[in-house]
Amino acid sequence: MSKGYSESDINQIIGDAFYQMCMVLLSIIQKAVDDWEGSIVPRDTVIDELKALAKKQNIDDEKLAVAMAVYMLGFGSYKGF
Repeated sequence: MSKGYSESDINQIIGDAFYQMCMVLLSIIQKAVDDWEGSIVPRDTVIDELKALAKKQNIDDEKLAVAMAVYMLGFGSYKGF
């Protein structure tokens, strides 16, 4: 146990840090999705697969749906927040 912090305090700090990281990750994913249109990638099947996953969501904005698909691939089963 760290000096001056209880186990509960440490768990709260770690949880808050993880939450903040996830919130930043959302903006990074969104920026990547927004910028992919200008990138030169010959026949990128990953983007095709993400678009297919995005179509399964009930989100009208395709870029937002793809960003959520990327996020959910990593955190789809996470139930911590």
